[in-house]
Amino acid sequence: MAEFIQLRMEEMRPELEQYAKFELFGLDEIREITIKRKDLEYKLHKKVKEKEDYLQYIQYEVDLLRLLRLKLKNFKTSGKTTKIKKELCRFIVNRITKLLDFAINKFPQDARMWFTYVKFCKAEARYSEVSRNLERMLKFHGSKEEMWQLAAHWEYLECNNIKGARAFLLSGMRHHSKSELIYLEALWLELKGASDLRLEEIRRANLNKAAPNLDGDAIMKGELGIVMYQWAIEKLDSCKYLCAALKIALDFEFATELQKIIKSRLMSKFSDDFLTWKTLAQLELESYTLEGRFNIRLYYNRQKNPELQPSKRQIEYAFEILETAAHNINDEDSWSQFINMWLDLIEKSEEGGVGKRYPNLLNRQLKEALESAHIQAKLPAEFYRYYVDMLDDDEAKIDEVLSMATDRNPKCAELWMARLKLSFIKHDKAKVFICSFLLNLSC
Repeated sequence: MAEFIQLRMEEMRPELEQYAKFELFGLDEIREITIKRKDLEYKLHKKVKEKEDYLQYIQYEVDLLRLLRLKLKNFKTSGKTTKIKKELCRFIVNRITKLLDFAINKFPQDARMWFTYVKFCKAEARYSEVSRNLERMLKFHGSKEEMWQLAAHWEYLECNNIKGARAFLLSGMRHHSKSELIYLEALWLELKGASDLRLEEIRRANLNKAAPNLDGDAIMKGELGIVMYQWAIEKLDSCKYLCAALKIALDFEFATELQKIIKSRLMSKFSDDFLTWKTLAQLELESYTLEGRFNIRLYYNRQKNPELQPSKRQIEYAFEILETAAHNINDEDSWSQFINMWLDLIEKSEEGGVGKRYPNLLNRQLKEALESAHIQAKLPAEFYRYYVDMLDDDEAKIDEVLSMATDRNPKCAELWMARLKLSFIKHDKAKVFICSFLLNLSC
């Protein structure tokens, strides 16, 4: 073992000599690097190898590479020195790649090793290294749907290989026939592929000084996206999938037909699911649709300029969507989602986000929502504190609300505490005694 480690250290000599030659590290620093690497090499050659030994060595080399690059920034640049810079970094990059190869060979079942491997190769533009190992990764981790997504993303976004990405996702569907993640990824892939083809056609037409033919090709029109969507709903026709698919489709301006198909199915089949209406209300606020009709121009203006704010009418219409849905479905979960969404909106508006121009409107609408849920006897106990805070010290109204709240939630100590506090303020000794007694029972 000692002879093998000595051989490895000899292989590092040219690298260390370059550090000394260009005065990137002092002799003491080079000696320290040598000792540290030797120690780490011994750990890797133990009879019982541990993952942490590999990760520790990899982290040391990554830190050394970062330090080297900082030192090279101050290095005088010319044609020759630029080549030397790349060569010096390549020594360490090659070592890290080999260490990662050893690690994934030794511990192929560890997903963390694979993620580290992919992340490093991406940062160093070593695309072929990852592509070569993707199938092997999936052999060990095919049970994890995220790995199929990772493989498809890599093939398309890093290697510009849509056929390879599509093949990975189709294989993923065979392993995970009801995976929303994989079907949504496949939908995004087909629409993104169509979008890239359209951009290429526009560039080609501009070079030839001609009009682009964007509607003559079925793929460029996004028809593969529609096929993938129809295939998906045969397997998992759920409200959650349709809402996520609609948001993906809205990212592509040309996919208007698919947007209409998804919205129509949501409205016809899942009108009793609050998620449908919550999604449409969010789109009203984020995508700036006009009274339920998708306004693509406004949506894409929003993508280009996130500072754009919805109008007062759009906020009112989003509220109307949610309020109507909550009344129609009329269960505690729907009212809870409605109120939580509006509380989040108010919080974002206070931070300068959506609705920042209409704080009074948002607060008035929240009070209406809380009151409606209370009247319907569907207001969850945790929201009563917001409702009471909005009653503007109207003691009679607060007393009435809290009395009904404790009747509906007799085991909620927080509500009994609120009633007790109000009784103290009103100097109502009888109520103080009764509330104290009931509070003890609820606890």
